[in-house]
Amino acid sequence: MPEVADHMFGPVHRLPSPGSGRNAPLPGTSGTAAQAVPVPFMAADVAILNLWTALGGATSFLGSQVGELGSCPDGIGYYNHFQGGSIYWSPSTGAHEVHGEIRNKWEALSWERGFLGYPVTDETGTGTSETGGRYNDFQGGTIYWSPVAGARDSQGAVRGLLHFDAGYIGFPAGIAAGGGAQITLSADGGVEFQGSMHDSGAAAYNYSVAVAVIDADNRAYTVGRTGNIAGTFESGSSDDPWSGSGPNPLVQHRVSPAGVHQAALRGRPS
Repeated sequence: MPEVADHMFGPVHRLPSPGSGRNAPLPGTSGTAAQAVPVPFMAADVAILNLWTALGGATSFLGSQVGELGSCPDGIGYYNHFQGGSIYWSPSTGAHEVHGEIRNKWEALSWERGFLGYPVTDETGTGTSETGGRYNDFQGGTIYWSPVAGARDSQGAVRGLLHFDAGYIGFPAGIAAGGGAQITLSADGGVEFQGSMHDSGAAAYNYSVAVAVIDADNRAYTVGRTGNIAGTFESGSSDDPWSGSGPNPLVQHRVSPAGVHQAALRGRPS
């Protein structure tokens, strides 16, 4: 059978279709007892089928199967694509579904070969409102989704810790200053806020930066920084780095020790 391209990573083998069955020998084997289907393949096939069935099969949000069981490009796991998403399996994580914007984000981050690795949960709801967020945990972190922020990844396998990058912080045209900031939230209510601003022009600036983290129920937790950066013809430093931390009872209430899925979904410069 011809090879079929998976993801963006090139060719992988899929099982022979009709006539051979889902548990047929892999391409290149004869089907004899000495060349039987590998145990991981059989385990993946059963686990993926069981999960798809448990979710409602073809009548679920996943819909009907698209293609047959395929091996992942990393040589470890297996997957099945469906009309509405995918189910991935690996020996250490089992079978878990990924769909929608979270799946799209995982794809953009190089699937299982990226820093996130394989999913370790199905997509799950969070928050207390009907419009709350969604998440999938992965081996190397989490992808969160909310109506406000869309899909955002948080790197780190420690489930009691969330790290968010606000991205580049700039100002209106003509102001030669900019920088970035990051927020780390921990389950004990600790908030760490760090970043840096840089002046690349001639004039000096006094600046104020606020970063809001939005949780699944659209509550905002805001931290800020006010400072000064010197220009080329001014005395003082053109760089103003900072790092500070402290407790926040509201964060402690929202980020439970058992998991961080009530937590904030995006840093937003303002």
